[in-house]
Amino acid sequence: MAIPVKKITDNPAQLAESPVWDPIRQVLYWTDIPAGQVWKYDPDCGRSEMVWQGTMMIGGLTLAEAGLILYGNQGIWRGYWQADGTLGGLISIFDIKLAGDERFNDVIADPRGRVFAGTLTERRADCSLFLLKKGCPEMRVLSDIGNSNGLGFSPDLKWLYHTDTQIRTIKRYEYDIESGRIEHPKLVFEGKEENGKPDGMTVDCEGCLWVACYYAGKVLRLDSDGNLLKEIEIPAKNVTSVAFGGSDFQDLYITTARNKSTSHASDGGGNLYCCTPGVKGRAEWIAQIG
Repeated sequence: MAIPVKKITDNPAQLAESPVWDPIRQVLYWTDIPAGQVWKYDPDCGRSEMVWQGTMMIGGLTLAEAGLILYGNQGIWRGYWQADGTLGGLISIFDIKLAGDERFNDVIADPRGRVFAGTLTERRADCSLFLLKKGCPEMRVLSDIGNSNGLGFSPDLKWLYHTDTQIRTIKRYEYDIESGRIEHPKLVFEGKEENGKPDGMTVDCEGCLWVACYYAGKVLRLDSDGNLLKEIEIPAKNVTSVAFGGSDFQDLYITTARNKSTSHASDGGGNLYCCTPGVKGRAEWIAQIG
């Protein structure tokens, strides 16, 4: 039986990305990358609104104790929540010198508050995955990536999954919670053309991967070895990322992008979607890097 998918927003972004659920405020945040915007959706009132307008492109988001951490072209900023619920008071917490066309993309905090932060370039080559830890210089843990994208931890914290969108692969790395070290990669998924390119992802409470498929208008559920378990059709071709949310993490939120060849979103691209897939996710960890 097909899982029904509901369109949540009707103010399409150019490139909606990086959804993250805030379990304290019970709202979802996501970015419109090229517009430099952060948006918020409150399911209790069914309202979405922009909470930050910057002058820079914004890549990933992670939750912090007092707000959000934004990852941009040449550094990392922390924004604190103001009394009206908007994001303000940005301060620089890392100043990482990236290549001229390189910017941050998908990120994830680990259980110790460190952050894995990937990058991409317009060339879709020479990208990296950094490990960020408070009070320490950034550490490049992976290099020579085509496009560093979706990240997720297995529920038992033995593995970190990492997506290289350019070559359509997801690898599983052994993860050491004490040091943050990742090693011994294993290829678990190599996408076929009919499934577009694997983009953002998340992991459910059963240890299965939910993968957004750019160019293919679908989300895939894979087991920990990359075997296909379920496919959800999305009414937008360019599916960018996914995140579980809701009071008990039963809802799957899906971000999408417009087609670059059009100036509007007649194909449904750029909107936020939601479905209830019948399995739950969990809260993301809180970044503690600044």
